[in-house]
Amino acid sequence: LLIFFKHFASSHRLKVHIVYLGHNNGLTPSLTTQFHLQLLSRVFAEPEEARQAILYSYSYGFSGFSAVLNSTQATTLSETEEVISVFRSRMLQLHTTRSWDFMGLSLHSQMEQPSSQMHLKYGDDVIVGILDTGVWPESESFRDDPHLGPVPSSWRGTCVGGQQFDPATACNRKLIGARYYLAGFEAETGLLNTSGGAEYRSARDRVGHGTHTASTAVGAVSPNAS
Repeated sequence: LLIFFKHFASSHRLKVHIVYLGHNNGLTPSLTTQFHLQLLSRVFAEPEEARQAILYSYSYGFSGFSAVLNSTQATTLSETEEVISVFRSRMLQLHTTRSWDFMGLSLHSQMEQPSSQMHLKYGDDVIVGILDTGVWPESESFRDDPHLGPVPSSWRGTCVGGQQFDPATACNRKLIGARYYLAGFEAETGLLNTSGGAEYRSARDRVGHGTHTASTAVGAVSPNAS
């Protein structure tokens, strides 16, 4: 089961920063977001400026937010008692070599054993979230299977539509959800270039990296594959 996410020195130069606050102390998502705005308002003259600067509010796995700040504002926030750390959002270089080793998979020991009922139940009812370049839903790896059970009742996510990504056909009982996040990327680089298939304004994968890592994370061993 897979939920996919796609994602991308002057004191007056604005950059995207991540402000990490640790645990959310049991607050609801709406109250956590309100607290984030109150905290961010301390480094702006007007509350409306803080609302315009914040890009995302993180309120589930941890408490934090991303916002467009200059270095002075970032430093001021980092010295605030409630804040654990503030760091610049940055672009990461993609790597796709020895993915199975990185994930700690024992490839040879699995290849030597034939499929069994126990082996077929590996990962049953587990939801795996991947943050990468997107997913190509037409891949055989994500094809729906009549033998799959229902989507876990614990699932609270959604399948977000977008450019060449129709939730009705892209998501199923295997690829159960997908989202894409552009606010941080576009805040620093401008609008995403979608001309000529350069990129997709959706969770669709253009370069194949996310499709590879996702299918490896939730896939089974393929005999005789290089």
